[in-house]
Amino acid sequence: MTPLSDENPPPGAKVVITTSEVQIPSLQQRAARYQGLFDAATAGAPPRLAPVLKCLGPVLGFGIAIFQALLPFFMAFFNICAKFYAIVPTDLLEAGMGVIFCFAGGLYPTLFAACEAARLTGWD
Repeated sequence: MTPLSDENPPPGAKVVITTSEVQIPSLQQRAARYQGLFDAATAGAPPRLAPVLKCLGPVLGFGIAIFQALLPFFMAFFNICAKFYAIVPTDLLEAGMGVIFCFAGGLYPTLFAACEAARLTGWD
């Protein structure tokens, strides 16, 4: 039997599966890579923009690296929220929003404005 064969092994045969270690770059390595991209962009940037890009390079590089690291968790959270929204009746969601409105305290106007903006842009 060859290593990449589609054949089933004979009964009683010992099957050995080997794996290789995958190297995932650390957060600092990712940030350094993006900082290098910003440093390269400063070479061809206009003279007034070059110092700004040089100063923002480390901050934006680290921010992009953190965003990349957290993106799978955000996607999982939003997938769970979408499944929850598909299962729960709309009346129950509106009642839950009412309870949040009641206990939101000082954030009530902001929360109400955000919900009304969503409603006006196609929520209903």
